[in-house]
Amino acid sequence: MKSKLYTLLTFCGLSLTAFSQSPGGVSGNLTMWVRANSGVTTTGTLVDFWQYVNDGTKSFSGTGGSRPSLATQTLNFQPAIVFNDVHELVGPTGALAPITAGNDAYAIFGVWNTNSSKNLQRIWSQTDVATPGSGTSLWMFSNSGTNPLYGNQAEIGPFIQGIAAPYPVNGRWSVSQVNVLAQNSNDVEIIDNRNISVAPAIAFSDNSNANGQGVRTLSTLTNIIGQRSPGVQGGEGFVGDLSELIVFNRPISGTERSQVFSYLALKYGLTLHTNLITSGGTPVTVWNTTTNTGYDNDVFGIGQDNGSDLLITQSNSEVTGLGNGSGKASAENVVINTPSGLGNGEFLIVGHNNAATGTVQNDALVPTSLAGSSRLSRQWKVQHTGDVGTVSVAFDLNGLGISTATVSDFRLIVDADGDGNFQTGTQRYYNATIAGSIVTFAGVTLNDGEIFSMSTDIVGIVLPVTWKSFSATEVNGKAQLKWEVGDVERSKHYEIQYSTNSTDFSTVGVVAQNGPATSFSYTYQGELAPGANYFRIRQVDFDGQYVYSRIAELQGKGELSLSLVNTIVSSNALNIKVKTANELQLNLEVWTNAGYKVFSRQQTVSNGLNNIQLDVSSLPKGNYILQMRTGSQTQSAKFIKQ
Repeated sequence: MKSKLYTLLTFCGLSLTAFSQSPGGVSGNLTMWVRANSGVTTTGTLVDFWQYVNDGTKSFSGTGGSRPSLATQTLNFQPAIVFNDVHELVGPTGALAPITAGNDAYAIFGVWNTNSSKNLQRIWSQTDVATPGSGTSLWMFSNSGTNPLYGNQAEIGPFIQGIAAPYPVNGRWSVSQVNVLAQNSNDVEIIDNRNISVAPAIAFSDNSNANGQGVRTLSTLTNIIGQRSPGVQGGEGFVGDLSELIVFNRPISGTERSQVFSYLALKYGLTLHTNLITSGGTPVTVWNTTTNTGYDNDVFGIGQDNGSDLLITQSNSEVTGLGNGSGKASAENVVINTPSGLGNGEFLIVGHNNAATGTVQNDALVPTSLAGSSRLSRQWKVQHTGDVGTVSVAFDLNGLGISTATVSDFRLIVDADGDGNFQTGTQRYYNATIAGSIVTFAGVTLNDGEIFSMSTDIVGIVLPVTWKSFSATEVNGKAQLKWEVGDVERSKHYEIQYSTNSTDFSTVGVVAQNGPATSFSYTYQGELAPGANYFRIRQVDFDGQYVYSRIAELQGKGELSLSLVNTIVSSNALNIKVKTANELQLNLEVWTNAGYKVFSRQQTVSNGLNNIQLDVSSLPKGNYILQMRTGSQTQSAKFIKQ
């Protein structure tokens, strides 16, 4: 059977990307990084090679019946490598081993699970089993299932050192870190998604639980996933799934630890109960546990962080969802996907209030116009960084205990003031589609701080219009507004509102409802102020009810301009001129006409004219689009590579 290479389409081979990504943006002494969504070569589903992300010249290899298999959509739509006791993947050794010979301070990160109560299991090992004190590993010791623990193993009697943290033997996933500090007593930190918000478990790495540095002389003889040593199957083989494995040739703590854990938690839909931050020298908090107090449960979301090579376009929580997005039994699984405008540094993260699962017929939970309807008791709060555009929000009815339903039974309700009271402030509503057991709401806008839930068994009056889209673009120095709505039977008109501070709005125009029309446009004739300009639409019904669109931001003319010096590139360089009135952080992206993004990087520009040069020597000949993004504004220019 022909071999296949499964890899994330990031065009990392292009010189444009500079191949600078690292987990959480932490790159110092990163010596091994493998992940199941990149660089896996298979024959059928059996793994032949697993290439390092951080070094394309290195890889693990498997042979014959000892090869593990690749499984797709195992955790939060991500794949995993599946091991079953006899499987192994052998990696580079000697001077190419991840941890330097004799080193006594390093860090190991893993994303894994097991369903097995097998007594001894090795996820990864670097050791010489014939030499006492020569080893390190990420391993498990089940105590025959009575008190399972995991941690580090130094390969020296009494062989219990470095085992500190419990692990679930039920297929639940763990994002974990073994952080060895100096081979002293109580020098091993065991950290995972369950204790990182409190304090790491502490273990010891010497063989007598007493001070005594230098017990271990770490060997580079083996570097193996799934076994204690190559060719010794069935002894301490791993039984479970592995999605990502990272080794640093030094300890990792503080902000760097938070960056690596945030990257892994966001990618795999695991809750940390700590702030989630981006990569970079000055990380951005994309989920704040203090701001979102009461909603820090089953946190997940979508986003893009080029420093981590992280792109999440669909996500759910590991607690409520199966790997393919279906809901677990008795779990209210929510999937967010299909962002319309996701770019680098932009995230949409949600968490719920931990209310009981299931629907409740309680008029205090729904807007007064929906009296008599039911609603999920649980509600989700949004933290939105940047602007990912509109999204789809899907619920699995199987996890809600609802077996039959019709489209008219459901509405997504968004509480715009974010106080969780759906009878005060302003609400937006979205209609559903149903496929099998999945109820989906498309074209949903979720602004920062808003709260949403789903109403069921709809009764009462016809609801206000549902907002599908709203955009603002600059055309010949004027703001061109476009919007699309649904359910316009009761709609009277649309009031266009303008602001320069996103708080104080004034009405600058009115567009009447035109029969059954659902698409509208309006050109604002006023001069755009320097810097940010904000627009929103206030839709009004015949009975006086109203609902707001999202707020759209537009940079004023003269604030930012993009031009290309050479639209036909016959050399290696694309020369760009960017003019701005203020220092700005831009996202520069290159797209093919077929819709593939082949380059993305952040670029700081200063006041005045900036000359930027991009190396496009590795791009194939063809037509491309350069996009420059800041805030919600996007400017584009086409060029040809000859």
